[in-house]
Amino acid sequence: MSPPCSAARTRAVLARAALTGALAGLATAFGDYGALWLWLARWGDRARLLAQLVALEVPAGALLAVALAALALAGRRGSDLAASAIRRRGHPRLAAWAARCAPLPVVAALAPALSWVGLSVFSSARVSRAPGASWLAVLAVLALLALTWASVGFAWRWTARLPHATRGRALAWSAVGFAAYGVASKLDQHAYPNLYEPLHAALSFAGWVFAWLGVAAAWRAARPRAVSRTPRSTPGVHPFAARALALALAGTFVAGAMTRHDNLTVYAALFDARAATSHSLMPLVSRLLPATRAAPVDSAAVAAARRERERRRDAARLAGTVLRPDAHILLITIDALRADRLGAYGNERHLTPALDELAAHAVLFEHAYCAAPHSSYSLSSLMTSTYLHELVELGGPTPDATLATALRAGGYRTTAFFIRGIFHTDGPRLAQYARDAFGFERVDHGVYRAEELTDAALASLDQIVRLGSPPSLTWVHYFDVHAPYRDTSLGTSDAYRYDGDVRVVDHAIARLLAGARARLGSDVIVVVTSDHGEELRDHGGVGHGSSLYDEQARVPLIIAVPGVPARRVRDQVELIDLAPTLLGLVGVEAPVSMRGVDLRPTLLGEAQDLGPAFAAVRDEKMVVRWPYKLIADLRFDRFELYDLERDPRERDNRADAQPDRVRALRAAAYAWLDALRDEARDAAARSAAA
Repeated sequence: MSPPCSAARTRAVLARAALTGALAGLATAFGDYGALWLWLARWGDRARLLAQLVALEVPAGALLAVALAALALAGRRGSDLAASAIRRRGHPRLAAWAARCAPLPVVAALAPALSWVGLSVFSSARVSRAPGASWLAVLAVLALLALTWASVGFAWRWTARLPHATRGRALAWSAVGFAAYGVASKLDQHAYPNLYEPLHAALSFAGWVFAWLGVAAAWRAARPRAVSRTPRSTPGVHPFAARALALALAGTFVAGAMTRHDNLTVYAALFDARAATSHSLMPLVSRLLPATRAAPVDSAAVAAARRERERRRDAARLAGTVLRPDAHILLITIDALRADRLGAYGNERHLTPALDELAAHAVLFEHAYCAAPHSSYSLSSLMTSTYLHELVELGGPTPDATLATALRAGGYRTTAFFIRGIFHTDGPRLAQYARDAFGFERVDHGVYRAEELTDAALASLDQIVRLGSPPSLTWVHYFDVHAPYRDTSLGTSDAYRYDGDVRVVDHAIARLLAGARARLGSDVIVVVTSDHGEELRDHGGVGHGSSLYDEQARVPLIIAVPGVPARRVRDQVELIDLAPTLLGLVGVEAPVSMRGVDLRPTLLGEAQDLGPAFAAVRDEKMVVRWPYKLIADLRFDRFELYDLERDPRERDNRADAQPDRVRALRAAAYAWLDALRDEARDAAARSAAA
């Protein structure tokens, strides 16, 4: 039999729910703060962050608790009334079933979110192609609904027993709740941060529920035992007190939401994946209450930035000299290789002696960036010299012309060694390149370890020699540095195994370089780069494809051209610059669809305005004009500005300190996107006309 549902008792239950929910929000706010505060450089920002977390998460916790409590009360009251009515009609079994329908309103309210989570688990490119993926997605949604139904029923029974619990048992329950919150929070922070947003939203909600359980049990432990024996005697709450509590919480939330953009460092931190609850809450808050501080986009600045882009592109097409006509090209890419693992880029662990020796006699670009920290988009962009991540997002077609097709038209023999797994991300959108292998004449998709891949590549070069050594392009993509990391010669942690794999690949490349020179002679252009970097907890995450910090977006780039003196280039460049540069070096005209800058003047030491480097992942954009780097989420006017020369680890967000710099780089980002949008629209119009 359920307790009476008088108005006074309902207010009391909802008020208690608001208080316990607010305290649970306070617990999650301190949890988020503990995960973030060390990452902020200044104590003033740390204090402001704590205030913002409390102002946003405490009211949000109270509102969520009140909503769930109201739905639970409505469900209990409705199920009891339905059961009583059915029982009077002489259907006891049906009445018993109706009595168990109390969780229905809560489950119905959560059903859209649960469906989103369940369906999203099976929405990735690889999983969606698995047999029966659609049925598994439906089963996942049903399983989540059933789990929620059971959880709501358990929570109702648990809260009914809680007033009768001893203080010791209540404290034990409280410890279990907070421990479970800690586990959910750590899972949220460590399970591929910034990826799989539905998963993290579910973990954030579960974490708050566990925190609420801990608070509710602690509340019981703090109450006098005499009160706990008479749960129905809970005093009512005066309507004025309830309204005052609601207004106080609402005012706190609105004040926090409306001032969240006053400090851009703190504002960016509120979206950080390490702040599990805030990370899930902020997109919703920012959609409900748009930021008021951000200045409007300067259309004149955007137009000027576009004119500069076109001027640089036209100048690059006219500049440069054919240095090595018909030279062989050996393009080596190492999946997930960070630039800072090479001795040539400052690493002192002597992991890459072969690459360091190559760099000592080549042109080394200190700040090269991929178009997107995904193998599929990055390598496709390298081969086509276009920003494919953004182009396909804008509805533009994937270009047909690639480095390989242009060289084949110029009489080159082209061979590629890469695994099909590079198209793991958004494979359907890039199906043309997966199907045509970027236009290479001969392709080997074998899954080789580093030494085996080197053997296969050298055998291919032997074939080129047997054909009379016609000009050739050979692309060799090493995959050993990609997770899972295997080599344990340096240690067993992820970082040590990663470094061990880097050393293994360098040893294999040493043999490839020596073999290529022995077979093809000295007229070989050698390029070594990577498709993206790899995060090893630098900013709290792992892997790649989740952020635009340098550990993921920056790549090594070494170009060795016979007769070109060794030098280091400090200014920013992009991987999409590689294709037009190589084509220019050997005297093959670059297709008009290529958007990269021909770097031949830079290779020769001439002054060249390279313009900003751009990249994108998810909804974030990156603009680099050395030494400044802007990371922006233009949906929410969220900006991070770093001085890479003084702050190479990207810890001190200078967006508030240098607003003019932010505006200039933001204008460059909009100009870049506008140009891509025009390109996508023009291509679509040409396709429709054809």
